[in-house]
Amino acid sequence: MSAIQELKARTRDLHESIENIVPLLDPALTLEVYIEYLAQLFPFYQRVEQNLRFVPNLRATLADLDERWKTGLLAIDLNGFRKPFEFTIEPSLIPRPQSVPEALGCLYVLEGSTLGAQILVRAVTSRLGAAVHGRTNFLQSYGPALSQKWRGLCTVLNSALGEPKDLDAAVRAARTTFDDLRKLLACGREQREGMRETVSQ
Repeated sequence: MSAIQELKARTRDLHESIENIVPLLDPALTLEVYIEYLAQLFPFYQRVEQNLRFVPNLRATLADLDERWKTGLLAIDLNGFRKPFEFTIEPSLIPRPQSVPEALGCLYVLEGSTLGAQILVRAVTSRLGAAVHGRTNFLQSYGPALSQKWRGLCTVLNSALGEPKDLDAAVRAARTTFDDLRKLLACGREQREGMRETVSQ
């Protein structure tokens, strides 16, 4: 199998676990939950991308790295709602890749999420309508260039992760990133459920 196939197969369980807790496909989705979702992701992406910037030789491996940052898109969306969006995140939930293989494993997760986001943006715009007009930049990410960006990353992954030890390092980093995201989103779900119980009492 290619590196991208190995990554997909060896992280499938965690990928599926995240799909089950992303709130944007909920038929009862509200604007407040959408804003909260973006606010949760903002500090995660901000700090992960800061860490990725300092991985030695990553830019030499992935030439368009600086075109792949998502923090700015999240900020544009959140600022568009003109509401405070501070969200505290546990430092332990921030991946810290130290090598190119680890960074590529992390990016496999972050960039792969842009594929699923195409389904999410349709659900969000369908349910929230004009309230999110111009505020789905993060979900839409690369727009019509999405497929090209994903194929480009896959090419790099297959080229750079040819050695078993490098592939194993990438898989571990991908699993860590998936798991950290899962814990982050689960925390948000628990908070929402707790608020519902409080209101119903």
